[in-house]
Amino acid sequence: MKKILLFVAVAFMSLNVSAQVISQVKKAPVGVLQQKAAQSFKDKKQNAPRKIEVGANQALMGGYTSNSLAAADDGIGLPNFPGTLRAAIFLPADYLKTYNGTKFVAIRFGLCQPIGASRVFVVLINEGGGIGEEIVSQNVASATTGWTDVVLDNQPVLNTEGLDGILMGFDYTQLDDTQAYESYPLSLVSEGTNRYPTYIYGNLGQGEGWYDVKTENYGNLSVQAVMEGDFPENAVTPLNFGEHVALINGSVDVEIPLFNNGKSISSIDYIITTDGVDGEEQHYDFAIPFNLLNAATSITLPFAAASEPIVQEKQFKITKVNGVENRMGTKPAEGKLLTVSQTPNRKVVMEEYTGTWCQWCPRGMVAMDELPNRYPDSFIGIAVHWPGAGASEPMQVADYSDLISTVGGFPAAYVNRYRETDAYCGDNINGKFNIPEVIDEELAKPVEGRIDVIGVWANEEKTEINVRSESKFFLNRDDAPYSVIYVLTEDGLTGGGSAWAQSNAYYDYKGSDYFHDVEGMLKFINGGKRVAGLEYNHVLIAAQNALNGVSGSITSPIVKDAVQSHETTFSLVGNKVMQNPDNIKVIALLYNSSRGEIINADAKHIVTSETSITDINKGDAHEVARYSLDGRQLNAPQKGVNIVRLSNGKTVKVVVE
Repeated sequence: MKKILLFVAVAFMSLNVSAQVISQVKKAPVGVLQQKAAQSFKDKKQNAPRKIEVGANQALMGGYTSNSLAAADDGIGLPNFPGTLRAAIFLPADYLKTYNGTKFVAIRFGLCQPIGASRVFVVLINEGGGIGEEIVSQNVASATTGWTDVVLDNQPVLNTEGLDGILMGFDYTQLDDTQAYESYPLSLVSEGTNRYPTYIYGNLGQGEGWYDVKTENYGNLSVQAVMEGDFPENAVTPLNFGEHVALINGSVDVEIPLFNNGKSISSIDYIITTDGVDGEEQHYDFAIPFNLLNAATSITLPFAAASEPIVQEKQFKITKVNGVENRMGTKPAEGKLLTVSQTPNRKVVMEEYTGTWCQWCPRGMVAMDELPNRYPDSFIGIAVHWPGAGASEPMQVADYSDLISTVGGFPAAYVNRYRETDAYCGDNINGKFNIPEVIDEELAKPVEGRIDVIGVWANEEKTEINVRSESKFFLNRDDAPYSVIYVLTEDGLTGGGSAWAQSNAYYDYKGSDYFHDVEGMLKFINGGKRVAGLEYNHVLIAAQNALNGVSGSITSPIVKDAVQSHETTFSLVGNKVMQNPDNIKVIALLYNSSRGEIINADAKHIVTSETSITDINKGDAHEVARYSLDGRQLNAPQKGVNIVRLSNGKTVKVVVE
């Protein structure tokens, strides 16, 4: 199943940089990759991972080095592209350095479903990304569910000089039955030092060649090599640990990634440096020795916050490993500790990637409608519709195209941009509505700022919107890795024809307990393969600088409690998705680029007069509900006198012209 993309996983990338792209690689269409786990929650079957014995002078090499496999019904496949394909993981040169001069003894690959006859291979990728020599090629008589170990007849030595990396993988025949488990044979596991890309060789729409199918959200392909040679001992590299936020005089637990360049770690001695000043050397014992070569682990240490709202530069240096000098030296890992004066009211944002063509996406649609009911003051949803491979999408807009390229299979959802999860099941994909657990975790985290937004119609035709955001931070810092992303969403979109009918796989769940815990799912469980007549809510209709935010919208230095204002304009002329301007919301996302995280957000209906919005300078109160004079709750500002209830308990009258 898909796993949460914690920051620590991002930190692992700092050692290996980013995987270098093969010059001939093609970009696969959205939706080419599918996962069986997204489709079935019945009779869950597990693979029992078979361990492999490695000698004292041997080590595993791959995206991860445990014996883990995905569950038998959690497989990945490309059922819309049947035929002979090749699946391979790309391992970059930086990762391969530890194995330079060692030889390939065996190749092993793990499967969720059997594939029959196969072939293992290793292809060199030369400097500049050119595909080079195939140094390993050996046929396999039969490959079944679980691990297949192939002892090599030819055992070449790996020489990393002049390489950008290698492709290591296996051949298989892809079946085209989208319901059959056998159509989803590939195992990907969310373990390892990094999320290394999986490439598929075949014709995925642009001719024969290697395609990047964007598997990083799923994990690393289950393929490994047994390497033999001399490996170092007592060698550990700490990895950068990013930004962390704590309240004044409090503390925060910081997870520090460690990369084991040697054979085993039983203990380390370390020094934490704050703004260039070394602390005392400290000792850490591992409860269980970590003995995976060229693999990552982590330790968690408490970092004390400052007594004032500032940013502190932190370094972590490992001086000793197993009581002797660290063979990798004392090059420090770096991070920042942000001490804030208070924690503002936080709003959690979920960006859901969906489409009417996607038969497993209805659960996300239902969750996006349910969460505002459960979190009326603190949840903001953005439904990003995009066409799949060979499928149209009537609510597609191009403004999120840069983000689409980072998404693997649909459905997909990201909470606060950095946390990949399932829009309905959360981090536990079991057919139950677990996503509130994720929302609660995010709401409990301290952040360093808040943002309010207002959108005012600039003309009577309602084709132009003047937008102003006001951001306030609760610490002082010299740099400003922040920006504002502006988004427009609309509720109640409808349409006729097959393109507007939602593809639906949940009609097959009438007799199960799965997906019955939210009433909104019943229209799909009791529906057919396509469900027509739906209203689509939270639909993205426009955005500005969705990937990185508007340049200059937040400027340095950041001064505690000072308000930074920014203005922009949206034109709706020619917008082909918009239907009813009265159902549009303007959303401002306060984005921290150093963490890749939306730290706070605000959403408002568009108004005709700015007098209907409480200014941020008047406190942290925000609108909770709006009523007419006769007591009817309003979904949007209504001309005349409105009664607005604020989050601080106060009620105010506002005039909407």
